[in-house]
Amino acid sequence: MAKEKKEVIKGLTPVGTAVYPYLNKPDDVGGKGRPKYKVNLRLSPEESQALIESLEPHAEAAYEQALAELRDKATNGKDGKAKASAKKAIEALQKHLPWVEDVDAEGEPTGDYLFKFASNAEYEKDGKVHKVNIPLFNGKNITKVLVGGGSLLKVAYVVVPFYMPATNTAGITLRIDAIQVKKPVAPGAGGRTAEAYGFDEEDEGFDEGDFAEDDDSVSSSDTGSDTHGSTNSKEDEDF
Repeated sequence: MAKEKKEVIKGLTPVGTAVYPYLNKPDDVGGKGRPKYKVNLRLSPEESQALIESLEPHAEAAYEQALAELRDKATNGKDGKAKASAKKAIEALQKHLPWVEDVDAEGEPTGDYLFKFASNAEYEKDGKVHKVNIPLFNGKNITKVLVGGGSLLKVAYVVVPFYMPATNTAGITLRIDAIQVKKPVAPGAGGRTAEAYGFDEEDEGFDEGDFAEDDDSVSSSDTGSDTHGSTNSKEDEDF
């Protein structure tokens, strides 16, 4: 019997501010894990609440599913030890939400929220490691513009529910599908825009397509969910 396909839940954020983006090149996490593309997106209080309301039901569903599985083990476990372990896990089960309240330099809440997005930068298939690129768009066209902190972005994402027995945590992560760059800020610019350096707004720049390099790696959208590893393990995230 063929496996029933899981529903793929996709979404699109409003325009937000990039915080610690790794979108042109992945974060290699100090060589201690699978390299990842990632970005935290800062959204205003109103936009944050709307996004949270759309995501919370999926996190709650993943949490309730984990509870149901643990309750079944607590009742039908193979022995007393397994049942006792499941009962203990039920009491301690933690819910993971991929957002946090933003705070200022003094640790005071600003009202904004930071939403955490990530995606694996490689996957293994047939014994070979394949690289993955995150599609970056300038409007509707692919761009290779450098994206630093302070850039204005939209994130196309996939909601990934999970239960991780090792940490007794259930909830969702947000996998990057693609990025639309609304206003880039170069890495190392300290959040300053071109205008802040005195460049005129009418200076439209050049057509990046005329200077694009060939790239043999694939995009996350081309490879599907398998390119990002397991969709039910929290080890695929690093926040």
